[in-house]
Amino acid sequence: MSTTSQPDTTTGPRKKGKVMALAAGALAAAGALTGGLLWYQSSRGGDGPKPYTVSLPATVLDGSFKKDGDEGGTEDLTKDATSKKLGITDAKGAMGRYANADKQELNVMGVYGRIDDPRKTLDAMLAMADKGMNQHDSTFPGMKSETLTPWTEFRPSGFDGTSMRCTASRTTGKTGPASFAHELAQCVWVDGSAVGIVQHTVTKYEGLPSSARNEPGAKGKAMSAKELSEATAKVRGEVRQEK
Repeated sequence: MSTTSQPDTTTGPRKKGKVMALAAGALAAAGALTGGLLWYQSSRGGDGPKPYTVSLPATVLDGSFKKDGDEGGTEDLTKDATSKKLGITDAKGAMGRYANADKQELNVMGVYGRIDDPRKTLDAMLAMADKGMNQHDSTFPGMKSETLTPWTEFRPSGFDGTSMRCTASRTTGKTGPASFAHELAQCVWVDGSAVGIVQHTVTKYEGLPSSARNEPGAKGKAMSAKELSEATAKVRGEVRQEK
């Protein structure tokens, strides 16, 4: 799944529903690449954190990732059908694309409002991934996709939300002398105030002329699902603004 598209600076009515559409599309594409889901069952516990909104800063993860593009404004989703279907009322959305010095990307998307049943909302979000897996055929000539970690429940230090589930996958491809490797880790958190998605992607190229791509490939490795769960807890703290 590519996350290197140019930023869309559209404003006004044409932008309506963009956050939810991207969130659903991101999960569906990840589902198509990573395979089945592991559903974690447990009771809802406690009253959860104080109500908060999501505001995306210029940098995240202690400044190591800087915003790359013009996204980051708030979108009104109070009448958005998908938000209502997911059980989010008075919804607003925000999203941002970040990059570090090694060309690694971190996508952050959040929909906040009031969520009466966070676990039900999370199940519905991941069901989008399941539906995407069934609707998309990820078998292409020269391409191989593998699940490194299926959707798994994590409870990293400092996370006081209701639930967080993460997954990781890798897709490789080869055509003639050119090859690529796309690594993706993804986490979804939910609580009574918001559902958020954090994606870490590393895409590398070999044997591909620079004229055939927009940007050089990334360096390093994508985080594991566990590593991203810890990073997501930190990102959640950085974007969270208590009411």
